[in-house]
Formats: sequence, C-alpha cells, structure tokens
Amino acid sequence: MNNIKFSVITTNYNDANFLPRNFASVEAQTYNNYEHILVDDCSTDESISVINGYINSNSNASLFFHDHNLGPAAGVGTGISKSTGTFSTFLSADDELDPFALENINKIVINDINAKLICGDVIFVDPDGNQFKRSFFRSDAPIYFSPEKVKDLMRKGVFIINGGGSFVNIAKLIRTPFNDPFLEWHCDSFAYSMIGLIEGFWYVPSTLHKFYIRQNNFSLGAKIWSEQKHVIKHSLDLLDSSKYCNLKELFKESSFFASYPHILKFLFLNYKSYSDFLTFNLFINALIISTLRNFRKIFPRFFINYYNNIKSFTWKK
Repeated sequence: MNNIKFSVITTNYNDANFLPRNFASVEAQTYNNYEHILVDDCSTDESISVINGYINSNSNASLFFHDHNLGPAAGVGTGISKSTGTFSTFLSADDELDPFALENINKIVINDINAKLICGDVIFVDPDGNQFKRSFFRSDAPIYFSPEKVKDLMRKGVFIINGGGSFVNIAKLIRTPFNDPFLEWHCDSFAYSMIGLIEGFWYVPSTLHKFYIRQNNFSLGAKIWSEQKHVIKHSLDLLDSSKYCNLKELFKESSFFASYPHILKFLFLNYKSYSDFLTFNLFINALIISTLRNFRKIFPRFFINYYNNIKSFTWKK
C-alpha cells in the first residue's frame, strides 16, 4: 500500500481564536495526501468566517454544518461519514499536528498493510505556555504491540493509546461506538482500546500531536468523578449489550476500568457481575497510580521542570 489518504477531522464550537494554529499545523504537513474535514457545531462566534478563509486557500479542506449544537461526539460522527480516507485522526479545534505526523504514519502503513491503529507521543501545553512531552517508551524505531501485550500494559496501568495522538483505520473505527455521545470524552479511547485489544497497535516514537490544556477543555470532565460515573456506567452497559459482549472478557482481562481506587469501589458497589475486575493486585496498582497522579497535582511545578529537563516521561521497554 502506497501513498494512503488521511482524513484529519476537526470539530469546532466557538473556537475561532484558536483555529488558525490548527489550520497552520495541517498546512505544514510534509505529506500532502490528506483531507481536512471541519464540522462546525452551530458556532455563534466568527468561526465560519475563519474557516471559509482557510477553505479558500486550501483545496484539501471542506466544511460541514450542524443545524443545532450536538456535541463533539456527533461532530466526529459527521466527519467520519464524510471522509474518503483510509486512516483518520481527530484534531481538536485548538490543537496542532506535528509537521511530520502524516509522513511518519504513512511509513508504518506502507511497511505493514495490516496496521489498524498507530499511536505516538503527545506534547501538552498548559495555560502558562509550559510544555511537557508524554512518552512511554524509549525506542529508536517504531514498535508493534500484540493484543496480548496491550492487555499486559493496561493491567500495569500503562495506557499509551492517546485519543489525540492516534491514527486509526476508518473501516475498523466504524465498527466501534466511536461517536456515542454518552461516552463523551472517553469515546475515542474506548473505541481505540477495542481495536488495540483485538488488533494490537503500532507505537511511533515521535510527537504526533500538541494538546493545549484550557480551563474549559471538554476532556477535563474525565477528571471530575461526579461527571465520570455515568460515562463508566454507559461503557459497562455497552459491553453487556449483544453488539459488544464478545469484547467484555478482553476489557476485564485488561483491567481497563481499574485505574483508580474510587472506580474499583464504584464497580464493587454497583456491578457485582464485574467482581472479577476486583483483585488485590488491581487495588494496589490503582492505589499507586492514584498516589503518583495526586502527587503531580500537588507539586505541578516540580513535574513541569522534571519533564522539561528530561524532555520526556518514559517507560523502559
């Protein structure tokens, strides 16, 4: 397979001020066989004017509208339905692609025609402009992780399938609940995990995506337990449904839902049928992960300086 076509999908709602950097990052790609599909979710700011200016200068870009606000998941669904590429990535309106992202992913697909999911590193930028790179493996070359290895990594609390830093085969994606609005910020990671647990995935040791952390980021709801409970409940209900029940055991074996003690408690109190999620080792692992993440919240400056000094936070192979 040579020179595959990529579908870069951006959903937008009132992000006119941030769209120019998104557009500039797409136009800066060193690989040009792509389409940039923009879905506006009934914005009330100057977004349409900004987007139209971009479309007039980039023949690879196209715009689709929602008549009323439907949310990001619906926007992604619209984008996929309009796509003509083989692989897609979701690029938020206020984020950026690395200039070499598409070129690096194309190299993987050329060498492995069976590749279905490809992930890489992400740079996070906080509101003060501080940057840190999240990278989980030291490697000089791309690595393929088998489905069994994916399960093993998840059991250890190492979750490296980043929604923003991932490229996925569209034919595989549409078999998942990737645009389920009730999955909210988990819709991409849940869908990609389904694919990774079945197909495995390639890891590219290079930056693919720059993610800007803002106070009103949609994905920050994942950190608020009162908002997250119904998302986890819906995820479990999906795995109990006839459409996805064959994947239920894979998710249990991977301990996908067991990254925090409060999630384990929620499962224990509300989902007795998931008792095989709840092992002593899982609890200890969740406690360690939670402690480390809370320490990072308490001493954010220490971690920012640490990330900047070593350039990346890595897990050894």
